[in-house]
Amino acid sequence: MLGTLIEKLLSPDINLSPNPLLNGDGSVKQPGLDNHGMGTVFEELVRRFNEENNEEGGEHWTPRDAVKLMAKLIFLPAAAEIESGTYLLYDGACGTGCMLTVAEETLQELAAAEGKQVATHLYGQEINAET
Repeated sequence: MLGTLIEKLLSPDINLSPNPLLNGDGSVKQPGLDNHGMGTVFEELVRRFNEENNEEGGEHWTPRDAVKLMAKLIFLPAAAEIESGTYLLYDGACGTGCMLTVAEETLQELAAAEGKQVATHLYGQEINAET
């Protein structure tokens, strides 16, 4: 089974690297996978593992749709008050860091819509050292 897994991960159809795979002519064959994309892969693996063990989906992580909704609920009411500058985003139970990266994206999108430029610093902690 391990050999089959390694074979699949080494397939030219899959790119888990942050760098794009290029064709001979220099065009992009497979785009690179950023931290957000790798988080999505991790969440899908956790979800599938949990389903096989009859555990609830949100028991070990918050589903991405819920995270996007929470980020909008936090930032939309204050969108007009966003100023150019640096913002610190903190998650006291960060797990995979999904809430931090989605919050960062949401803040940057809203700031850009208001003509503002923001930088972010992401901070998180997790009580479970294995996470």
